[in-house]
Amino acid sequence: MPEDADPMRETAANLRRSYPELYAQSAFVGVECCLDEYEHRRAAFSADMGLSQAPQSPLQQSLPLSMEPVLALALLATYGYVQRSNIARFNSHSVPDTKIWVQVGSVAAALDAARACQPDALVVQGNDAGGHGHASGVSIISLIPEVCDVLHEHRMSQIPLIAAGGIVDGRGVAAAVMLGAAGVVLGTRFLAAEEKSLPGEYREAIINAVDGGVSTVRSRVFDEIWGSSPWPELYDGRSLRNATYADVAAGIPMQEVVRRFYLRLMERQDKEFDVKEAGSVWAGTGVGLVKQIEDVATIICQLRLEVQRFY
Repeated sequence: MPEDADPMRETAANLRRSYPELYAQSAFVGVECCLDEYEHRRAAFSADMGLSQAPQSPLQQSLPLSMEPVLALALLATYGYVQRSNIARFNSHSVPDTKIWVQVGSVAAALDAARACQPDALVVQGNDAGGHGHASGVSIISLIPEVCDVLHEHRMSQIPLIAAGGIVDGRGVAAAVMLGAAGVVLGTRFLAAEEKSLPGEYREAIINAVDGGVSTVRSRVFDEIWGSSPWPELYDGRSLRNATYADVAAGIPMQEVVRRFYLRLMERQDKEFDVKEAGSVWAGTGVGLVKQIEDVATIICQLRLEVQRFY
């Protein structure tokens, strides 16, 4: 464990206990959700997480501050399917410091988003990423440099690029920076964080996975197996391979695949759930580099120390 992990963890915990009202509370909303609905969903999320009854801190009691919630960051993850009017509302809502990040998966989408939205950052997601993203995307190895060049050509190189997809350790972070990224987004690595609420079998599947380019696969079947996919045709999802995908790959008709899927679910009602048979574990190609469960402070400190070796 890095030497500075414990002080970082202790400091963060003390700050959160002392000033709970200064820390962000997330709310997940649909692509067409208006901001009037945001506060309702945020409040419901806070109640579910037990965050709604936090007492006033010494800061609130001693200073005449307005602690009304504001929208600190809006991450638009399905650019191209978000109404421009909603993007404009995000840009003008609440306070000037509200940040707008737009996630894109192609050069064309990056240029269009930069022109239309003037975002504070572009999250450039390569197809190594776990979960949902552009079905026809490429790795950040070529995507980040090309987006950099195109934005430079159009005099928009001031927009920071945040690389996402396949990054797990300091080597990936350093590589992304060398490619032109100003920062990174890690997803799969934090699935093995102690703070992440996941069933034990899901976490074990992440830790035990190897050769992420083979053990994961992109497909729409992981959504369609539930009857329909809420994602536009441009998108699919990367997950660990499971029995359902094996049925599809074997050429079994989708109707039979669905029947087998629900049969497996019913057979497991009184048994331990087996993610390899019925579950979808959204993970990127870097999953083979995730070897152990650690808390977030340790993960971040390790990343920082690893990156420092390259500079």
